[in-house]
Amino acid sequence: MIKHALDKGYLKKEEIEYVIYASQKLKADTFKEVFTSRYERWGKASKAMSCQVIGDWNQQSVKTNKCAMTDSWDVAMAMRLEDENVNIFSVYDKLWLMRKQCPP
Repeated sequence: MIKHALDKGYLKKEEIEYVIYASQKLKADTFKEVFTSRYERWGKASKAMSCQVIGDWNQQSVKTNKCAMTDSWDVAMAMRLEDENVNIFSVYDKLWLMRKQCPP
């Protein structure tokens, strides 16, 4: 992004006060296989799942999720009523229940 701003003239090199260099570099296709197989299995629904994973990778603390899947609205609502921290996501004809867990 910075390189783009420099190339377009939106920013001058002299205006940059701080630089944080990457400690390592990954090849551009490092995760291609993971996301391609997800798309093949889940289709368009894989985008939301992939965005969740990428967002979790950016977290500065360790978090885990507990997850369940059902096709019964009654089961999903019973689990939600039992625990208010459970979130329900609909993916095609299935209901995914997720609960984030933060370690103590």
